Amino acid sequence: MFTEALRKYPIDPLLDHMFCNHYELIATYGNGTVTVPAGTAVCIPVFDLHHDKSYNPEPEKFDPDRFTEENKHSRPNYIHILFGEGP
Repeated sequence: MFTEALRKYPIDPLLDHMFCNHYELIATYGNGTVTVPAGTAVCIPVFDLHHDKSYNPEPEKFDPDRFTEENKHSRPNYIHILFGEGP
C-alpha cells in the first residue's frame, strides 16, 4: 500500500541527474543513437512516469495490487522510481 501511495503522490515529482560518463541512447525517431555527453544534466519526470496510462491503467485510481510480484515483473524497470535509482 505504501508503494502505491508513493506512486500516486511521489515525494519529488522531478529528479535531476548529472551524467558522469558519455552515454549512448537509441534514437526515438529515425535510426541510430544519440550521445549524451558527460556533464549533461537531465530531469526525470517521476510524476509523469508514475501516471503514464501505458504503464499504469487508470493511473488516478489507488490500486495497491499494482505492486504484487506478478505485476512488478510485467512492466519495464525504472517506471516506478520511488526514491531514485542508481548512483
